[in-house]
Parts: sequence; structure tokens; C-alpha cells
Amino acid sequence: MPVIEVEVGDKGPLKLPEELQPWMNEKMAEARRRGIEQGEKDAEKRLTPYMSDPAETEKLRQRASLADELELKEAERAKNYEEALKLREKAHAEETAAERRKTEAAVAKVRASIAKGIRAAAASNGARAESLDELERLLSVDVDLDDTLTEFVKGEDGSPRTDDKGQRVTIEGLVADYLKTHPHHVAVAPVKGGKAPGGATRAGHPPQTGDARSDARARVADDPSPANIGRLLRVATGAQ
Repeated sequence: MPVIEVEVGDKGPLKLPEELQPWMNEKMAEARRRGIEQGEKDAEKRLTPYMSDPAETEKLRQRASLADELELKEAERAKNYEEALKLREKAHAEETAAERRKTEAAVAKVRASIAKGIRAAAASNGARAESLDELERLLSVDVDLDDTLTEFVKGEDGSPRTDDKGQRVTIEGLVADYLKTHPHHVAVAPVKGGKAPGGATRAGHPPQTGDARSDARARVADDPSPANIGRLLRVATGAQ
């Protein structure tokens, strides 16, 4: 049998003869195949108990089923939480709306009471009946409510208005002050008998001076009726 000599250096064979290299390549390829096959066999051997044992297979199935069930329950809890959150938000919104309606009704009631108070104060201060609606509209904007729905007359900065003594201005005071500076809203008081300013008289109530001619003139000035004019002529001509 022929012998092949191979030179070997510090790092192994330097170079195989050409006749030996194909053989060596084939051996190395075969060794790699065997290694791969052996690795696959070892892996299969390790997994075989779990793949072939029915008990282990059932355990794996149960674990997978439990995982799915837990995942489903978690999803249901999340869904229920969202539904519960929506219900709580809806209930809160309804409660807030109900409280708002109660507050609005209470404010409207107080505002109506303020309007009545302004009208009553205006009437008691001699306002004309024709001006009551206008006074109510004008002066209502000067009255505001605090957090306890208590009315107060507000100043230019929105805080409670005070008088010279530092006291809060009342609705009656607000109306009285306004009528003083806007007298056209005040009704003219009737004159009860006697001579009016400037020497004028009221119809049916001429001044009685004791002088027939002066009284006749006053009657004509007050009421230039034919009867009064005739009376004046008679007095003037001495034919009473």
C-alpha cells in the first residue's frame, strides 16, 4: 500500500498533495453531515418526552387554555371598566345638570324678587307708573348675587357699593338715588288748593283775596269760560 508523506509546520499541514485534497474535502464534508444529524437527534431526544407523552401534552394544552381564559377575562375586565367609567361619567353629568338646573331656578327666583323690590321702591319714591318697567330694566343690572345668592348693589368694580358712611347701598337706596338724578321718572304731585307758584290757580279752586275784581281775573286766568269772562265784565263795569 503506497504511503503519502505530508509536511507539517507549526500551524499544521502546510499543503496537501493534489491527490489527497479531494479525499480530505470529502471526509470533512461527511464529518459535518454527521455532526448536524447528531445535533438533530439530540434535540429530538430532548423533546421526545414532551411530544410523545400524553400526560405532558395534556398539561401543555391545559396551560394554553388557561392562558387564553386569563387573557379573555382580562379583556372582559378592561371592557367592564370602560363601561363602568362611561356609566359613572353619565351619572356625574346628569347630577351636574340637575344641580345646574336647581341653581338656575334659584337664581331666577331671586332675580324676580329683586325686580319686584325695585318696582316697589320706585313706586314708594313717587315714580310714574309708566316708568316702572324701564326702571326695573335699568336698575336690575346694578344688582348682583354672591355665592350664597344674596343680592347686593354693585359698584363699578363689581364689588358691593357703599355710601358715604361705608354702609352697603340697599336696593331702596339705589332707586332713591337714581330718581333724584332722573326726576323725569317722578310723577308730578298735585297742588292742594291755594295759589300756585307764579300766581296761577287750579280750575275750580281760584284764590279768594276779598277783592271781587281780582278774584274775577283769577277765575278767567284759571278758566277762560264765557261765564267767568262775563263775571269779570260785570265786575269791571260795576254791574255785578
